[in-house]
Amino acid sequence: MLSLIQERDFLRLLVSRSSSSQSTSSTSPTVDIHQVENLRDQVNRLQEKIEILTKKNTQITNEKDDLIRILNEKVRSIQYELLTARTEVEQTNEKLNLINDEHATNRLTIASLRT
Repeated sequence: MLSLIQERDFLRLLVSRSSSSQSTSSTSPTVDIHQVENLRDQVNRLQEKIEILTKKNTQITNEKDDLIRILNEKVRSIQYELLTARTEVEQTNEKLNLINDEHATNRLTIASLRT
């Protein structure tokens, strides 16, 4: 897009120079009026291309921002799910440890009752 802008600016410069040279030397114009019109047309086409590309760039930027927002929401959701799962695993481990302690106590009680 930068090259289009540079090309447009260059053509504008040519148009302005040719227009000024025509007005200063009416007896021997250095640039044909058709050349000036062609240059103006080129400038206009380039300006249209720049506007189209600018709109596309804005659209792509907006889409990118939307995707980033959606992905960030998904990441936060997954992080929450992981935290919840980790908490559940820790609670289950604590329950298992209590059950194991209870079984060990029961075995000791049974062993002491046998003797």
